[in-house]
Amino acid sequence: MIGEIIEGLKVIKELVDLIRHEAKAIENIKKHNVGKVITFAQSLHVLSDNVDNMLEVLINENEEIVNLDITSINTLRHKIEEFSKFLIKYKEWCEIMETGKYCIKCKTKLTQRPSKMDSDLNEQIDKCLDVNDRMIILQDATLGSAIKIKNKIMKKIWMHGLGKNQLNDTQLDIDTLATNIFTLLIKEEGEIKEKDFYREIIYTFLKEIDSVSITPPDGIIQINEINLYLDTKKINKDINLKELLGIKINKEGEKIIEEIEIQFKGLSIDHQCTLEMEKKDDRYGSGFANKKAFTFKIPASNGKQIASVMIEGEACDQGWGGTGHALVRYQINDGNTEPGFAIWRDRVPDNKYKMLIRDVKEGDELSVWLYCPQWSGWQCKLYSAKVSVIYL
Repeated sequence: MIGEIIEGLKVIKELVDLIRHEAKAIENIKKHNVGKVITFAQSLHVLSDNVDNMLEVLINENEEIVNLDITSINTLRHKIEEFSKFLIKYKEWCEIMETGKYCIKCKTKLTQRPSKMDSDLNEQIDKCLDVNDRMIILQDATLGSAIKIKNKIMKKIWMHGLGKNQLNDTQLDIDTLATNIFTLLIKEEGEIKEKDFYREIIYTFLKEIDSVSITPPDGIIQINEINLYLDTKKINKDINLKELLGIKINKEGEKIIEEIEIQFKGLSIDHQCTLEMEKKDDRYGSGFANKKAFTFKIPASNGKQIASVMIEGEACDQGWGGTGHALVRYQINDGNTEPGFAIWRDRVPDNKYKMLIRDVKEGDELSVWLYCPQWSGWQCKLYSAKVSVIYL
């Protein structure tokens, strides 16, 4: 069924392109109804865009699509086919009337009178007046709120496995999106042996999205956060899933983990601490009281490919009142501090946290920072840390 749906959409797309091409060909023919044809054909760009939006998430899918049936596709396909056939006939008629020989003109005038062509054209346009609206309904039934997402891979991630009642949701929890990403990776890669490795990458990616806006990270991803992340990172719309996640792993799934020795004996700050790192952006927590915990350099890779850096640590907040606002951030060289993890004593009762840092290379200097809200009574502590470089 999905193959028929995709084929139907592709035919609609091809026919729309044909209509627009033929309309262009008769644009200079000064007849009474040419303006109608051109205006109608130009309006079809909306239909073409809608089909593109649906195809980018339907191609290579095997599941049935919610609320999308072949009958609706075939109805639209038939209407567009009929109009395209008539338009070719109409264009040829116009050309003969304009440039044809006298005998052909006479025959044309007798068998296809201008009044008949005028009537047929109006009839065909009237039949197709609802195609844009019909396709918008199909698009909404297929994509739902995912239509607002700017990246086609993120559209697939958002939509994957959603039921009819969730189709128009504008926010999903991190665990749902992580499951969707992992399922799509399995479809692309087959069996995945390094589940822990992929889990860290996936959750790191989603936590980056959760931390990109001015609101505190809450484990819920909103569509506007996804688009803000895509814009902030300047992510290409045609990037594939592994590139989007920053996954670097060889076909065998082999990796080498080497621990780096760091000088760190723990750090505690509270709401009265000053800002060692001045606020550089508007993301949540960047203006909190802060202090650098430790700094280290990525050692020479000796020919190995660096996949990422893993920082594991034990952290806690003041132990009473609110939680989830104290932060651990990281900094690469002289760049901005980037969100690593928020300290949640109720969600992480063992106080053990991890953050995976991508896009690093040998010689880079990384710093880890502790951030505390400047609200009375707030404290946070990073009392142990371990750093490892993951090589392929």
